[in-house]
Amino acid sequence: LLLEAQKRGLLKLERDKQVGTYIVHAIE
Repeated sequence: LLLEAQKRGLLKLERDKQVGTYIVHAIE
């Protein structure tokens, strides 16, 4: 259960990072 939560957290972090990068590129 804990591992699943960690995996979901990592996936969310990766997605947030990609979205953040996309936003940064869109602004430039």
